[in-house]
Amino acid sequence: GIDLTLADQSPGMVSEAIGAVTASGGTWNSISSKVADVCALPFEDDSFDVVTAMHMLYHASDKDRAVAEIARVLRRSGKLIVTTNGAETMKELNALSHDIFGTPPYDFGSAPFSLESGEPILRKYFRTVDIRSNTDILRVTEADDVVNFLTSFPPGEDADAAALDRLRRELARRMPDGVFPITRIAGSMVASGHIATERRP
Repeated sequence: GIDLTLADQSPGMVSEAIGAVTASGGTWNSISSKVADVCALPFEDDSFDVVTAMHMLYHASDKDRAVAEIARVLRRSGKLIVTTNGAETMKELNALSHDIFGTPPYDFGSAPFSLESGEPILRKYFRTVDIRSNTDILRVTEADDVVNFLTSFPPGEDADAAALDRLRRELARRMPDGVFPITRIAGSMVASGHIATERRP
């Protein structure tokens, strides 16, 4: 009985989402989709009871504007559900990359909109923000998995043979028992009671 609207800035992602929902066998009242920028949502004021933003607000060009737009399209009784990472997630990979490649630490914590940095933005537009965080440990037993991950994006993707050798030797040192532990921190923020925002004429 739910009216579901799927939106993303990428037409390909919208198409995949429609395909996944259609194949799920769920019973929906209606399913619609839009290619949309969260900073300029193509929806009327007070359109939705619930908006979900799953691990994506850190991609928004203007995080403040994105949350303001979500508040605008939510009904007064509506809720925003956000999922994102904690600032310290994957800190072991961050430290290893920094030590080997000598560059500023990479942001694995989605710093522009993490559980920590996103909360004050949400509180500008919502009276209540409930935060739930979960921490677990990923135990990697193959050093090559760590190497492949760290060399799949900058700065590791441009590493020369000497840097890769240093990386493998450092991994061997940090894995005396054959395990490289990675702390993963993620969670949700549920925002409600949104404060009056600029409404479109």
